Amino acid sequence: MASLEIMRGPSLLSYAQRELIGAFVSALNGCRYCMGSHNKTAEMFGVNPALLEQLLEDVESAAIEDKLKPVL
Repeated sequence: MASLEIMRGPSLLSYAQRELIGAFVSALNGCRYCMGSHNKTAEMFGVNPALLEQLLEDVESAAIEDKLKPVL
């Protein structure tokens, strides 16, 4: 499956949620370039820029929908 299909194809997750997941995984993998790119794109879709930092500190207490916590 192509990256474009994953990020913009039909899904139960919004574009913003998918970009936030991409930023989170990239941060965990230590890829600052990918993290920054996904985080900025998520922000363009309306995600609070501080949310990624909250997630990296503690997923359970971050201001994120409960349905996303198991994914992260």
